[in-house]
Amino acid sequence: MSGGLRHGCGAPGRTAARLPALWVGLFLAGVGAPWGIGPLPAADRQGALDVTQLNEVVREWVAETNPPQRKLKVEGRISAFNKQVLSLRHCEVLFVGEPVARVQKAGPVELTGFLRRAPESRKIEFVVEGLRSIPSDLEQLEAREKQLPGQPPGKWNELADWAEARGTLYKDQQLLGKARDLRYQALEIEAQKLPAEDSAKMFDLADRAAQAGFAQGFVQGLNHRGCVVEYRRLGKPAPPENLDRFLALARERLPQCDQPGPAWDRALRDKYLKQPETVYEAANAAKRTTLHRMLYADVQLRSLLARLKTDNSNVLEVARQIERLLPEESSRAAELREERLTERAGQVTRLTRTELQALETEYRNRNQPAHATKLVEDWLAHQRQKLDPGDVEGAIDLANDYKTLAGKSEAGVALLLETWNRVPGSAPLQARLEEAGLHLVDGQWLTSQQLARRPEPRFAQAIRAGRVEVGMTAEQARQALGAPTSVARVVTLGIVTEFWRYAPGDGTQRAIRLERPLGHQNFVVRGVSPAPTEATGGH
Repeated sequence: MSGGLRHGCGAPGRTAARLPALWVGLFLAGVGAPWGIGPLPAADRQGALDVTQLNEVVREWVAETNPPQRKLKVEGRISAFNKQVLSLRHCEVLFVGEPVARVQKAGPVELTGFLRRAPESRKIEFVVEGLRSIPSDLEQLEAREKQLPGQPPGKWNELADWAEARGTLYKDQQLLGKARDLRYQALEIEAQKLPAEDSAKMFDLADRAAQAGFAQGFVQGLNHRGCVVEYRRLGKPAPPENLDRFLALARERLPQCDQPGPAWDRALRDKYLKQPETVYEAANAAKRTTLHRMLYADVQLRSLLARLKTDNSNVLEVARQIERLLPEESSRAAELREERLTERAGQVTRLTRTELQALETEYRNRNQPAHATKLVEDWLAHQRQKLDPGDVEGAIDLANDYKTLAGKSEAGVALLLETWNRVPGSAPLQARLEEAGLHLVDGQWLTSQQLARRPEPRFAQAIRAGRVEVGMTAEQARQALGAPTSVARVVTLGIVTEFWRYAPGDGTQRAIRLERPLGHQNFVVRGVSPAPTEATGGH
């Protein structure tokens, strides 16, 4: 006996020996295989039931009160046998009868007979009247598969359905593997017959292949074909919204296309964008990932460039976006900057101070200090050229620009002195010049060095003579006359005025008027006269 015999699902039997090729040919020619290329249900072998169908018939037969005897034909795989009884895998009844004694090995068989209750045990059994060996499922599958070339995908799937059902029933991994191969072949045939411009069908087929767990390369190939179709539909130029839709599609369909990588081969990129299908077909998996990136980057670059404003005012921002999102295209960002810098430098007279500083920074970042310096000098020269001669506030601002933008304080001071000559006595100008370290002496602005080299000034002579003169500082006045007897202070129009009164007790009186602009520390003598008849706010 082969294997243990028991009621219910039999133990796995030995693999049946392959039948002689001539016998298989006769069988397929008509002895036991009436099917063509179409579906091959397990029960279609001249009305033969498979074991699951037999199990159902048994349950129905048992449920009847007086079930009639009827002829049945069953096919299945022997799991165990001896001279009196055999069992089929996954079958709920045992098989008895004289033909059983002739079984010599396990394998696929076809049995004819009828159901009955055993005389003693009253258990349901199948009485075998006829028994013959049949080709294995794998042999049947291989014979039918030879007839499939040239058939549509549906025929491949029909055979796959049969193989999958049989493989599932018997847990036959070889049949299940064959079923998977057949489905893959069906998908390949379907892919070859897809309309060249039907990207929707390409994506649908890719999704079905992915869901079925087929090779990633096959799935990616279909997705790539669909994306190339959509890429060609973009045209040039393409609206930004169309470009963005493609980018979203590519991120969904082409793995890692939005991930920056190392600098790529420009020759390969140019060849690929001209012949994407040919280059992609010849590429390995790693190279295909690079090609995904090239396709995506080409469209993203077009999308960024499409956002350039007509006045090119956002060129630098677009260049920064290219460097951030497409580092492989950094050379294009550099070209944009160079073009923009050249253009803006040619429009220096129209730049605001903020725009000038941004442009200067760009030049310095590009290690072009000479360009940056010339840009600032040209801008300052233009600002000075358009400055109104009497514009004190503008002159002060421009002097500050000379200092902060160009680091040329001397040029700013020269501008302030020129403006002083046109607007002498301006308090803001005087304050700015004093801040620059200059000293107003006898109506002339001197540097500290000039002041130190000057011969004894007139005020020094006046101080020795005890005389106060206009232009003296408060300290010089004190040196000449000493501390005042009283002081009165008045503030008007941004000028603080003090009146110093001297009454030494000898019957003489003298008054000095000093002024100081608000925000300045030093008073300067602006008038010397006899003492006023009334002092206001003296202290």
